[in-house]
Amino acid sequence: PPIWLDDSPSTTRTSDGLRLAVVLHFHREQEARLFFANFGRLLAPLADFYVTTSSPIVSAALQSLAQDFQINSMTIMLIANRGRDIPSKYIYFNQILETYDLCFFSHGKQSNHAWFYDHNLILAGSEQRISSVINLFVHNPSLGLVFPDYMPSLRPVIGWGSMRRQVDQLLQPQGWDTRDVALLEFPAGGFFWARPEALQPIFALNICTEQLPDEPLPPDNSILHAIERLPCIAAEHVG
Repeated sequence: PPIWLDDSPSTTRTSDGLRLAVVLHFHREQEARLFFANFGRLLAPLADFYVTTSSPIVSAALQSLAQDFQINSMTIMLIANRGRDIPSKYIYFNQILETYDLCFFSHGKQSNHAWFYDHNLILAGSEQRISSVINLFVHNPSLGLVFPDYMPSLRPVIGWGSMRRQVDQLLQPQGWDTRDVALLEFPAGGFFWARPEALQPIFALNICTEQLPDEPLPPDNSILHAIERLPCIAAEHVG
């Protein structure tokens, strides 16, 4: 069950009066501590935190970190080791995230620490960077997503690969598909800012953990890789 560090209604807001949620997943304590030491501490005065982990050790560390960095509201959910960061984004917190103005999504990417650090640095590496991203959303009402440019080594493989059929199978119950998507863009790695409204079509898919594969994952061509390709399509779908 969730561990509620503060179950009273949160009053945390940015200087623009926006409600901000930070959505995280950590499998190991090392990445959790690295995130909060470098980025979470900057977000702590501005946001409520929603975190999943498959480790009781990490859960205990997160409770300590919440106190260390004076986070007003943090929800920690202990879950099965299945789906990596996808459940935190699109399964467990959907309803509550819809009450926020902006969400920042991150996770402890173990396969590439440089990727983990660089993408978080771009999106939340300083107070000025965070403020700049928030201002982008404030001044651009139709902006749905902000995410880093692709790492040079990834650029040749950004696109559908062999995932288009799986993506269309996911979207079929909602009555839409990808026929109009000529050029696929997506936040590779799963680090991005978003308006919750931009992700509503993904929330509406009602993805469940039973659909997600067990570890170890294949390097590509799983349903997780199909879901990873959805955010920009969803944002454009709702305008």
